[in-house]
Amino acid sequence: MTLKRIVLAGAVLQMAFSTFAVAQQHPNFTGLWRLDPDRSRMVGAGGRVGPGPQDREITWIIAHGEPRISVTVNVKDRDSSHEFSFDCTTDGNECTNYLPDLNEIRRMRASWAADTLLMTQTAHTPRNNFETADRLYLSDDGQELVFERIITDTRGERVVRQVFRKQ
Repeated sequence: MTLKRIVLAGAVLQMAFSTFAVAQQHPNFTGLWRLDPDRSRMVGAGGRVGPGPQDREITWIIAHGEPRISVTVNVKDRDSSHEFSFDCTTDGNECTNYLPDLNEIRRMRASWAADTLLMTQTAHTPRNNFETADRLYLSDDGQELVFERIITDTRGERVVRQVFRKQ
């Protein structure tokens, strides 16, 4: 093999590996995100579905470094606030989180489908066990985080769509 062919073969391999690396990159959700209630559809008390409440502030603090993702959710109402956190990996392995403030155990799996993080979850709660199928993705400009969820429990199936703005 001539030197010219070796250099050409090396360049082709480098391009192939670069293309593969770019294809494998996923969005990074790291940041502080605040709910936009006007653009969100929530599940409220008793499973009622409607627009996000104007008197409630919901923020997500996300630390994301592939394949780990950690999320802290903070909910502030007029009279109270509560916070809970969960961690998972994005490689499809099951992650178990105990949320003591909610007295819940959640088993989840997350994996990528292109630039969307797909998550499934089974939650065991003192009130009502439920399952979810979630989709998490960024807007094209990266300034909005969209969280879509299908909740299934004894009351049936409900759909939630939360839109968060980067702070």
